[in-house]
Amino acid sequence: MPDSGFTILELLIVVSVATMLAITTVIGISGAMRRYSLTTATETVAAQIGTARYEAVAKNRTMRVRFDCPGPGQLRVVEVVNNPIIDNDPNRCSEEDYPYPDPDPATLPNADGPVVWLPESTQFEGFQDLEIRNTGRATPLTGCPACVAAPPPAVISLGNGHETQTISVSPSGRLQVP
Repeated sequence: MPDSGFTILELLIVVSVATMLAITTVIGISGAMRRYSLTTATETVAAQIGTARYEAVAKNRTMRVRFDCPGPGQLRVVEVVNNPIIDNDPNRCSEEDYPYPDPDPATLPNADGPVVWLPESTQFEGFQDLEIRNTGRATPLTGCPACVAAPPPAVISLGNGHETQTISVSPSGRLQVP
C-alpha cells in the first residue's frame, strides 16, 4: 500500500506558484489603483476649469484657476476683481482670508470657489495658472505680453511619480483631456 499525500517538494512548488500569482496580482492592482487615482485627479481639475469658465460667462466676471494654491496638489478658482492688492494677495488661496462660501456679498470677491485637494500622491508637474474672461476665453498666465493678443494653449500636467496626464485648454476655453 503506497503512502498517500504530498511530498515536501510538491508542496513547495504549489506554494511558490501561488505566491508568484499573488505577487503579480498585487502589482497589477496597485498599478491600476495609481492610474485610477491620476485619472480621477485629472478629471477633477478639468471639471474645475470647466466650472470656472461657466462662472465667468454666467456671472460676467473674469476668473482665475490657480494651481498649487494654497499648497502642493491643491487648486482654487478665484474671481478677478481688478484690484491688484486683492488679485495678487499671496493669501488669496486661503479660505481663512477669503472664505468660501462668501459670508459678505457686499465686499469683493464674491465668486471664489473652495480649495480643491487632489489625491495625496498626485502633484501638478507642469502648469500655468489660467485666466478665463467673461467671454469664456482662456489665457495662461505666463507673464508673456504678446500672449494677450494671441494666447497659446495652456497645458496642465499632473503626475503621481509613475505616470503623467495632461489637460490642454485652448484659447477658446475648450478642454482636451486624455
